[in-house]
This record gives sequence, structure tokens and C-alpha cells, in this order.
Amino acid sequence: ISGNTGTDYINSVAIPTQLSASEAASVQKNASSPLDTTDLLVKGGDDDNSIRTYLKYDLSQLSGKIATAKLYVYGRTLESKNEKKTVANSLYGVEDDLWSGNSLMWDSDDNQPALGDHLSTIQVKDDGFDSWYVFDATLFVKDQLAGDKTVSLAIAQDPALTGYLTQLYNGADSDKRPYLMVETYPPVELASVTVSADKT
Repeated sequence: ISGNTGTDYINSVAIPTQLSASEAASVQKNASSPLDTTDLLVKGGDDDNSIRTYLKYDLSQLSGKIATAKLYVYGRTLESKNEKKTVANSLYGVEDDLWSGNSLMWDSDDNQPALGDHLSTIQVKDDGFDSWYVFDATLFVKDQLAGDKTVSLAIAQDPALTGYLTQLYNGADSDKRPYLMVETYPPVELASVTVSADKT
């Protein structure tokens, strides 16, 4: 009897891979020019002060089955006038991967990439200190790895609520830039096993 051939993921140990963004940009509604990318900004509301941040990651170096995919950002909320306040910032999947950070704009024609499915929400503190925050993007990253192996993400606040500026670090210190941490189970090929019956 022969069997047990194929690929197994269940008994694998997840391997973490840290990915840096290939593109990162913030867009302000009806701004006359692209924003500086040293700090990535997010602000809600439905006026010309609204700002979103877009990030793009290349998944081509990944293989196997994704266990988790989480976006890490470093920063804080400003403007809330209340040091105990936290501000909701939400992560969305973006299907359009053709945007460029150098030319991304949010004009009256809504040329910025459309927000897709809501992935997760975090509460960012306004306590005067920068901190690490983590979004869960697992399901969307899984879909994109199975597709074109590029994932675009957007961080935004609810346009129906008063926006409080969130500032995320993206400067020269690469250790504090946004990154995507993906844990994958590598495929394990099962060996063929043959069992012979003893006829004695």
C-alpha cells in the first residue's frame, strides 16, 4: 500500500519575513501638490483637511502558506486637546496597485486609489509619545499573494467623525518606518511510504 505523498503545512514552523514598503505616501483632499513623506499623516472629516496614507508591499519573495500578516506603524495622534484621548485609525485593502507615491493626489475627481474592504482598526494615543501600533492584514495579504503578489494598503479615519491628525514616522531611521511582518508556513513535501503485507 502506498500513500502520504503531497504537501503538508500543518506540521511546519511559521517563518517570519519583514517587508519594507516599496511605496509610501499621504494624500490630502484637494491639496495643490503631493505631501512630504518624511511623516505619513492620517486625518478624518469630510473637508479639505482630510488625509489618508497609502502603502505598497512586494510579496514576491514569500512562499508557502500565510499564517499571519501584520502592519506595524510608529507614531502618535496630535491635535486632540486631550492627552487621554485615543483616535481610531482603520486599515483598508486597496485593489489598485498602479499608484506612485511621487505623484499620488486626492483631487476633485477622486483620483486616489479607492478604499476596499475594512481590515482592522487601532486606537492611537495622544499622550505626547510615539509608540508602535499593529494592524491585522492577514486575509487581504493572503488574497494578494495568491494573485499579483503586490499588496496596497490604506490608513484612514471615519469621514463622518471629527478628524484628529495621526502622524506616523517614515523618516531616515529605517527601524521605525512602517513594515509588514508576514509569517508563512513553508511547504513540506511528504515522502512516499510503501507498506507490504506479510502473507506468512
